[in-house]
Amino acid sequence: MPNATKQSELETARARLETALSALTHGVANSKSALDAASADSQEKTALANRIGSLEVENLKLHEQVAAYALQPEPAVDDAQLAAATEEIAQLKRVIEKMEQDKSAIRSELDAAIAEMETMLEDA
Repeated sequence: MPNATKQSELETARARLETALSALTHGVANSKSALDAASADSQEKTALANRIGSLEVENLKLHEQVAAYALQPEPAVDDAQLAAATEEIAQLKRVIEKMEQDKSAIRSELDAAIAEMETMLEDA
């Protein structure tokens, strides 16, 4: 009888150990998944931040070009030349506006990625 009791206790302990190991394995897998997702979000955040930086540099260059153009003395121009300079300014303004929209969209994506990463880290 004592052997049967010991055997039963050993089986119970083994079952508890297997359950604990299974739970631990599941927890490790979940943690790895969360870390992988956080790493991917971090890489995306870095890529978006780099893209924003590039757009800001390009935007600054365009603003400098517009300012330099505005500071140039006005030469005697005919109507065709004036229309061409006006169209170029309008085109530059459209480019700047598009870049501002892209910058805003990227900032929104970056904010969303950061919020998602923070949520994941809080849940982990």
